[in-house]
Amino acid sequence: MIHGSYRHAVSHRVLRGAGCSVLVAALCGWGVAVPWARPLATTTAAAAVVMFWWPLSKTWLPWLVGGAGAVSGAATVGHRLLDWPGMPPLAVVETVLLWVLVGMVVRWAPVRSAAIAGASAGLAAAVGVLRIIGPADSDQLSPEESLYAVAFWALGPIVAAAISVYLRHLDDRRTSAVAAARQAQRLDLAHDLHDYVAHDVSEMIAQAQAAQVIIDDTHPAHPVLRRIEAAGLRAMTSMDRTVHLLRGGAENPERSDAENRSLPGMAELPELAERFGSTSSAVVHLSVDPVLALRVPRELAGTVYRVVVEALTNIRRHAPSSDTVEIAVHHDAHELEVVVRNEGAGAPAVEPGRSGGLGLPGLSERVEAMGGTFHAGPIAGGWAVRARFPLVASAPTYKEAPR
Repeated sequence: MIHGSYRHAVSHRVLRGAGCSVLVAALCGWGVAVPWARPLATTTAAAAVVMFWWPLSKTWLPWLVGGAGAVSGAATVGHRLLDWPGMPPLAVVETVLLWVLVGMVVRWAPVRSAAIAGASAGLAAAVGVLRIIGPADSDQLSPEESLYAVAFWALGPIVAAAISVYLRHLDDRRTSAVAAARQAQRLDLAHDLHDYVAHDVSEMIAQAQAAQVIIDDTHPAHPVLRRIEAAGLRAMTSMDRTVHLLRGGAENPERSDAENRSLPGMAELPELAERFGSTSSAVVHLSVDPVLALRVPRELAGTVYRVVVEALTNIRRHAPSSDTVEIAVHHDAHELEVVVRNEGAGAPAVEPGRSGGLGLPGLSERVEAMGGTFHAGPIAGGWAVRARFPLVASAPTYKEAPR
């Protein structure tokens, strides 16, 4: 399957290159045969190469656009000063292609290269109108009128560049928002990991301290217990310091002390479903195997809870008229599945980048970080959120060894 897909991609790329080469060769022949068509043929060839190859590689985009602009500008200068052939009215398509090239280079090329190549092609498109004006008409135009004509034709590349700058700004904002959401999600995972590990480490410290009280100070195990206690305290301090630094220090706390002490899990799902049902017109059905509360690790239980919270939040925000909401948590020997679906209100228009919650992209990042898979999409008459996790048995409980 992979080999066949790769062979198909290679053959598609070869056909793309062959078609582009034939077109460029035909344009070159046309430019050689017809002198006035040389700048138009060059601009068309540059546009064809960009259209064929820019999805695969944008490396040559500034060079192609800048070269096309240089040829077009040189043709205009030669027409005005050296009596080179002008441009027939139908050849104004050259100017339109230059506008398109300006938009593409500003949209996709690096900033410095886009500025240079875009300025070259935009200036060539603006002064290209002087090649449309015949020699007789050219003598009748004053310098001011020629300047006005060039300024009017400059509006095309300016508008193309402005639209591309706006689209580029939207891409940058979206990229920054996704990066910020992923960073915040990783920080949440680090914080949760701290809470889960801190609980177990503190229990080990308490056991070591209790053992020191029970046994005599002269017992050989007493120094070992003291070292265990000291190592546990150092581990707690290191974790606290690391999470404190990740969170930006005490000036920017993101969780309250009460939230840190209480981490909801699967045991809180009935209460969550009851709260949602009491404030919604939908009938809520909750199906959770009670054995899971003992079998699922705390970090996985916390993620399950967050999946349900996010799904219910989206239903409340975007599908408040739902008739039925079903929450199901099932498992087999290897996987745990969480499904939240609503029916009776259609698919909610979820805002991926909304503020105030994890959002589906952030939730997907969290589920995948746990080794699971996440999917959210429409179903017949509603919407469904589904997450699957690998189910790993919790660590065994060791009994006290016989004395």
